[in-house]
Amino acid sequence: MTSNLEIVPFQTFTLDAIESFLQSVVVLDDLAEMSPSDLTLDSGSDPLTSPDYPQTTQPADSVSEHDPQGVPLHAEQVIAGFADIGSVCAVLSAAPGREFPERTVRAARRADIVVLDWKIQDSVGDAALAVMREILKDDAYADRLRLVAIYTGEPNLGEIHQRVRGATDEFYEEHELVDDPANFRLSKGPLHIVVLAKAGVLTRAPAELGREVSESDLARRLTEEFALMAGGLLRNTAISGIAAVRDNSHKILAKFTRRLDPGYLAHRLLLPHPPDAEDHVEEALGAEIMSVLEDARPGAQANVEAIESWLTSRLSEGLDLSVPFTFPGEQNLVHRWRDLLSEGIGPSAILPEGGRNGLRARGAEAFTEQEAEADRANHRFAALLGLKTRYPGRRPRLTLGTVVQTEGDGDPQYLLCLQPKCDSTRLYDTTGFPLIPLDAAGSGGIEALPLMVDKGVDEWEHFEVNPTPSDLIVRRFEPDTSPPGEVLASAELENGVFCFSDINGVKYRWLAELKDEHALRVATAVANALSRPGPNDSEWLRQAQRSAQ
Repeated sequence: MTSNLEIVPFQTFTLDAIESFLQSVVVLDDLAEMSPSDLTLDSGSDPLTSPDYPQTTQPADSVSEHDPQGVPLHAEQVIAGFADIGSVCAVLSAAPGREFPERTVRAARRADIVVLDWKIQDSVGDAALAVMREILKDDAYADRLRLVAIYTGEPNLGEIHQRVRGATDEFYEEHELVDDPANFRLSKGPLHIVVLAKAGVLTRAPAELGREVSESDLARRLTEEFALMAGGLLRNTAISGIAAVRDNSHKILAKFTRRLDPGYLAHRLLLPHPPDAEDHVEEALGAEIMSVLEDARPGAQANVEAIESWLTSRLSEGLDLSVPFTFPGEQNLVHRWRDLLSEGIGPSAILPEGGRNGLRARGAEAFTEQEAEADRANHRFAALLGLKTRYPGRRPRLTLGTVVQTEGDGDPQYLLCLQPKCDSTRLYDTTGFPLIPLDAAGSGGIEALPLMVDKGVDEWEHFEVNPTPSDLIVRRFEPDTSPPGEVLASAELENGVFCFSDINGVKYRWLAELKDEHALRVATAVANALSRPGPNDSEWLRQAQRSAQ
């Protein structure tokens, strides 16, 4: 297979996705001016006088020596630059008397990019870092994808970078810090911080001159920085999908007009259990969002053209595409991998050494530098496809697909709940929940179904489910009272986990919840085993039929 397509730099795919995604930017500066005319110096009316002699000078620090008042920000140019890419930019003043810290933090909750001046009034760094910390406190709880830019007229960008780095130590401690001091940027999980210099400052070190960005070019530069942080096949797909939902949000809202309220109320009135109507509306909303995604097809951000561009980009960054697999002869490795990723590893495929079995066992290692990173990527992608994400909010409930681990003395037992969803709510009394044990992977069950659970940060357990009815166990639980009618997990504050407790006081640690289709696959397999017929056929007739075949 050969390609007639020109390979587009992968950053182009990312920039297209980012520009469709970015909506709001917040800029904080104490010398923000809306037009150059606002910057005209007041000549004053005092007459000139001769200084007294001998004149003496007082030593000055490195900041006030070149710019005691700071560098103004031409806000109109910044706003226009972001408007050109379809984003709304708010410039907040940090002038004396303004409640800028609280206002900036509130505005930043809805912003994709936050830009902070380093010198605010008489503070050189302290005020900016205080605002940044308050923003990150909110972000760290929700894993917010965030770009923070320090946009400054101060010298010594390296010193600023080091102070910013120190201020991030308390955030995202579970993530590795990726520091790039040469370019004055760092990343830590979903957080990306970059230090940029305002243009026109005379006392710049040679290494800092390339970091100067004019106000009119700031939007383009920050979009590129966001792309460096966010770029990736799956990330671009997610960004494009979310952008499509954002763009169509008003169309979705138009479907849920208040004219439907009487219909909703009539529906709720006639239901055997009226609160079910709330779930029905949520499902309708989810279906509308899914319709938007189906029409927008964000998955095209991970198509074969994007993959080829990704491979080319990673090759230029030093990734060795011949490790751990080598192809026979002189081969264009990007083309060979592109062909396999386009057509699969079927009978006609040109395979590397190691063949299909090697690709099945170690395929991800071809696309990353470290074996551990490949293993981590396999696990996390499997979890993305098979497990629901528990976003902050309501406590986990015991229902179809809930995976739990028994707490207490002895070896833990892992169990999967098979209680139908409709029987997991509207509970008024002690209720039995069917649970099926999970076996360690490789136990050899004939009809074993694979399952993987994340027990912690990159701590994975591999299981098999043998859909044998005789293995089912039933445990009885008391429904909660707030909200009523469901069995909800309680937070164990001492170790930060959620646990269910049955009527005998046995604790079950909540581990995960399977996505509906995966949970239904297990339930269907158990139901099929339960419904197997056992007719008494004539053995002569049965064997005669087998002989005829």
